[in-house]
Amino acid sequence: MGDNPESGVEDFYERHWPHFVKWWQGDDAHAIHFGMHVKGVHSFDESLHYMNYYAGKLLGISEDKSWVILDAGCGVGGPSTQLAKLFPKSTFIGITITRNQIPLAQELARREGVTNNTQFLLQNYRHTEFPDNYFDGAFAQESHNYAQNKEEMIREMYRVIKPGGRFVILDGFIRDEPLTSLSRKVLDIWRPARGFPDLISLKDLKTLLEKNGFEDVVVEDLTKTILPSVARSTCLGPYFFTASVIKRLLLGKKYRPENDDYFYMGAVVIGDMLGLAKIIHFGTVVAVKPKH
Repeated sequence: MGDNPESGVEDFYERHWPHFVKWWQGDDAHAIHFGMHVKGVHSFDESLHYMNYYAGKLLGISEDKSWVILDAGCGVGGPSTQLAKLFPKSTFIGITITRNQIPLAQELARREGVTNNTQFLLQNYRHTEFPDNYFDGAFAQESHNYAQNKEEMIREMYRVIKPGGRFVILDGFIRDEPLTSLSRKVLDIWRPARGFPDLISLKDLKTLLEKNGFEDVVVEDLTKTILPSVARSTCLGPYFFTASVIKRLLLGKKYRPENDDYFYMGAVVIGDMLGLAKIIHFGTVVAVKPKH
C-alpha cells in the first residue's frame, strides 16, 4: 500500500471525510454519493438509499440465492450494509484503500445487524488478494473515478468475477464531445479538488470494458435523476467556494488549496457548473463476464 499511486485519494478521504459528512448530511444512508430521485422517493435520505438499491438491481441480485458481491471502493459501508439487509442470504465484501473507513464500516454493520454477511477489508481494487472467479458480481459506486489506472481496475474486476457475473459502475463521466481548452482548464481545477486523477467518457469506458473481455455492455444516463442532489450541493457549496476565494486573495502566494478544507468543499460549485455546461454527466455501466 505504501507505493500505491492512489495514496493521494487515501489522504483526501482521511482529511476531508468528516467535513463532507457534516456538509452533505446523508447520515442515515452513511454516504456522500448522489441520490437517485424517482417517483416514490420523498426525501434526500430516501434518494441515497434508492441509489444503493438500484446498484443491487443492476447487479441482478435475487433474494433466493446466496450471492457473494464485491463493493469496490466501499467507503464507510453504506451501500453494502443496506444491500446486506435487503439480501440477507448474500454476502457483501467491501474494500477500500482508506484505512480509517474500515472501523466506521464495521461499526455501521454492527449497528445494522449485518455483521454475519458483510466484511470490510483494506485492499486496492486494482490489485486485490482474492482468487480468480470468486465473486458473483462487483460494483463501484462513485469510486471508479479514483482509479489511477482504470484499465488495471477493469482487468482485476474481470479476474475476480465469475463467468456470467456482472460488473456495475455508477459514477460521473465526461461527455463524449471533445472539450474546449477552457473546459479542459476548468475540469483540471475541479478534478484534484475531488481527488480524481482523471475522468473518462461512457463511450471510452465501454470500449475499455470490451477490450478486456466484458460483453453485453449497457450504459444509462441518470443525470436527470440526480438533479435534486446537484441542486443541494449548489445551495451549500457557494459559502465554502467564496471563503476559499477570499483566503486566496488575502494570503496570495502563501495560500495552499491542498491544505484548505473550504477549497475542497467549495469545488462542488465548479462541478455543478461543469454539469450545467454539459461537460460532465452521471451514468451507469453494466458489463457481463462471458460464460464461455
